[in-house]
Amino acid sequence: LHARGIGFGLLEAGATVEIKSRSQAKGRLLAKQLDCGWSPLDEPPEQETTILINATSVGMEPDSKASPIEQRLLDGYRVIMDIVYAPLQTQLLKDGATRGCICINGLEMLLYQGVAQFELWTGLEAPVEVMRQAMLDAVAS
Repeated sequence: LHARGIGFGLLEAGATVEIKSRSQAKGRLLAKQLDCGWSPLDEPPEQETTILINATSVGMEPDSKASPIEQRLLDGYRVIMDIVYAPLQTQLLKDGATRGCICINGLEMLLYQGVAQFELWTGLEAPVEVMRQAMLDAVAS
């Protein structure tokens, strides 16, 4: 569900999208639905790719040491986003940082989903920094 929404949003913004997945059947189906490419998760990107977004639950507690992709396969990426936000620093993000990637955790996506909802429902500008701090406090406790 998250992967479909993320892929659709990226395509709408003009990005070239390639689905990488653990399951060939699910990955190919999603790629067909989005009218984009597909390749297995365990294959390196064919060309330098700007962003890798993990839209799976791999890396969440209690399996926080797991990563959906081997560290050696991260070399073709410049930015890695993991929609997982507990823990804030997943193994994927740690591996990406080791490879020199810009790493973004799932808290940013969650925050801006809340910002959009706040503004939609209230018609007011969302207090982004107040919301960010409240989320950080909640995750820390």
